[in-house]
Amino acid sequence: MIESLSLADLASLQDSFLALIDSLARSIQTREIKETNTKSEDKILVGLMGILRALLQKYPKKKAEVGAKLVPHLLSDCLFEIPLGSGLGHHTANKPKCKSPNSRTAALQLLTVLSRDSLENLQMILRYIREFSQEASWRTNKVNDW
Repeated sequence: MIESLSLADLASLQDSFLALIDSLARSIQTREIKETNTKSEDKILVGLMGILRALLQKYPKKKAEVGAKLVPHLLSDCLFEIPLGSGLGHHTANKPKCKSPNSRTAALQLLTVLSRDSLENLQMILRYIREFSQEASWRTNKVNDW
């Protein structure tokens, strides 16, 4: 619904939408890990990411501000965090936050929107990918890990 509205239609609600953008970003960052495997889906997290993505497309000037904190969170905590230890009693064993195909897709789509027309966010993503690919500890002999 938000995607179909023009900025003129949204003008009277602009302050509310800008505050909502900040609130959604905080909610994504503070949301506890709910997905236990690739078959369980955190539909609320997917919804938060979808609404934030739609709003950022309407208010692109918020991308740099929101992305400064959200891009690192999406990359490390939501998508690419590797659990450490056996997982028994360790909070990091539940990571990453996004395990289901739908939540991972929502996070990647949000990253796409955050990096479009925001050089700062794009640079953060490229730096993370470069550092991640140079760190070989996560790789195994399996073709899928490469």
